[in-house]
Amino acid sequence: MQAVFRTEFPSDIDTSFNFTTSNEIPSSLTTPSALEVISNEIIDYFETHREQIPLLIFVYLLTIFWIVYLILYHSRIQGIALSYLLRRFYFKDAAQFKFDSFSISFISGSIMFRNLHYTTGSYYVYIKDGCLTFRYWSRTTKKSAIRLKILLYCVDIQLFSPIRSNTFSDTNNSNEDSRKGSTFGLPPTQPSKTVGDGVFQVFECSEGALEYVQDVPGKTIEPSADGESIPDVLWEIRMKCNKETKIAYGPWADRQRELLWQYFLPTLYEESPITNEPTVGQTRILKSVHFKLLLNCSTKLDLYFMNKTKLQQLHIECPVKGSYVDAVFPFSTQPDGFDTFLSVNLLKTIMETNLSFSPLVQADSVHIKLHIHYPRLWNSLQVWFIDVSAKTPQIYFVFEHKNFFQALINDWSSSLPPDIYSFAPFIYNITLRGDHIELLVPCNQGNWLDCSNVKTAENNYLSLCAKTLALTFPLAFYEFCPKNASIDLTVEVSDVLARLVIPRNNRMYYVVEGIDTHKQFYTPDGIKSQLSLSDVFDKR
Repeated sequence: MQAVFRTEFPSDIDTSFNFTTSNEIPSSLTTPSALEVISNEIIDYFETHREQIPLLIFVYLLTIFWIVYLILYHSRIQGIALSYLLRRFYFKDAAQFKFDSFSISFISGSIMFRNLHYTTGSYYVYIKDGCLTFRYWSRTTKKSAIRLKILLYCVDIQLFSPIRSNTFSDTNNSNEDSRKGSTFGLPPTQPSKTVGDGVFQVFECSEGALEYVQDVPGKTIEPSADGESIPDVLWEIRMKCNKETKIAYGPWADRQRELLWQYFLPTLYEESPITNEPTVGQTRILKSVHFKLLLNCSTKLDLYFMNKTKLQQLHIECPVKGSYVDAVFPFSTQPDGFDTFLSVNLLKTIMETNLSFSPLVQADSVHIKLHIHYPRLWNSLQVWFIDVSAKTPQIYFVFEHKNFFQALINDWSSSLPPDIYSFAPFIYNITLRGDHIELLVPCNQGNWLDCSNVKTAENNYLSLCAKTLALTFPLAFYEFCPKNASIDLTVEVSDVLARLVIPRNNRMYYVVEGIDTHKQFYTPDGIKSQLSLSDVFDKR
C-alpha cells in the first residue's frame, strides 16, 4: 500500500517558495533577542509617555543630588547647625565649640563626629575623629559587659593658665606691655625635649583601647556567718597599647605633674579625717582606683634630663609584648593613713644612654615595686619601699655612668629651693635584687673602644658574676637640710665568679683559649675540671 500525503494552503497565502539554499531560514521566522525586546519596550514607553519625560529626568537628577548630599554634605551641615545651637543656647560663656561634621546612625546606635574643637580659658580639647556606639537596646543572649563603646582618634588636650591678667590700669599701655612682656611672673622653664612648638610629648600610641569599669555601689549587708569577706567596689581603668608605643618622661615632666597634682589635689595642712566605713543599709564607698597599662607591642621609653646645658637621655626598649604598669591610688583614709602601690614589669629590657659608650643594661625581665605610705598628718614621716629585681641582667659600667646618674639626681631634685614650711620627713627603703647577675667593666688600654659603627666586638671586659645579689640601703631624710647623712649598705651575694671576656678577633684570644683548654683546678679532694656557675654564664 502506498501512503499519499497532501498539504492544503489557504487561498490568501503565497505558495511559491524560493530558497537559494536548503539550509537558509527566512528572517521573518527568527526569535528577537532579549536586548531587542527591552529596547523596543523602552521606545514604546517613551512614545506613549512623551509628556512625562521632563518630569522623569528631573526626578532622576534630584535623586542623584540627594544621594550626593547625604554622602558628602549632610553630616557637615549637621555639624555646623549643631555647633551653632550649642554655642547659642548652652555654651554662653567665652568657650568656643565647633564640629566639622556630625552624624547619627539609629540602626547601629552610633554617633560620629569629626574635628571637634573645644576651647576655654584654661584648657583646649581637639579630637580628629570620634565614634560613640550605644548598645543599650541591642538584643543579645549573653549580657555584654560593655554597653557604651567610645573610639577617639588623634586626641589633643592642652592645659594652660595665664601668668598674669591685664587690669584696668594696663589698658592704656596694652601695646607697650605686649612688647615688654610680663614682669609679674617667673619665666617658664623650657622643657628638656620638645616635638615642636615647645610641646613635650609624654605618650604616643598608634593603636590602643581604653576600658573603664566602675561598679554601681550597692547597700552594705550583714557579714556572712562563715566569715567570708565581701570584695570591695570595683573601680578600674585599663589602657591597652597594641601598636608602636612610645613613652617619654623626665624631671621637667614630673614637675608639671606635681603642679597639676597640687592644683587638683592640693595639700591639706591639717590632719586628714578618717573615712568612715558604711554601716548596714548604707551605700558602699569606693576605696581605691586601679589603673593598668598593658603594653601588647614593642615599647620604647625615654627619660630626658639636663646636665647643665646638655640634654641627656636614658633609652629603654622592650621589643616583646607582655610588659605592664599596674597602679593603685587610694580614695579613702585609714587610721594610720593611706597607701599607694605601683608595679612595673618590663620584659627583654634593653637600656642605653646617649653617652659615647651607650650600652647600660640587658635583662630578661625587670620588675619594679613601689609602695608609699602617707600618714594622716601632712608633715609626718613618709615611708617609701622601692624594690627592683632583675632576671639574668648584664650591666655595663664605666666611670662616666657615675656622672650620668649624678646629673639625673641633681636635675630631678633641683625644682624648688628647700622650704621649711613645706618640708616633710621621709625615708627611702631601697632593695636591688639580681638573679644570675653579671657586671661587665671595660678593661682595654683606653678603658673602652668605640664599636658603634663596627659589627664585630673589640672591647675586653672584666666580668663579675654572681648567682644571686641583694643590695639593701635606706636613704633617710629626717632633718631639714642636714650637714651630712649616713647610709647603711647591706650586700648579700652567693656564688661569686670573676672572669675575663676577650672577643675572638683579639690577638690575645687564642693565647687565653690555649691556657683555658689545659686548665686544672687543684682542690684538697682532687682535680676539678670545671665550674658549674661559669657554664651558666657561657651560654649567654
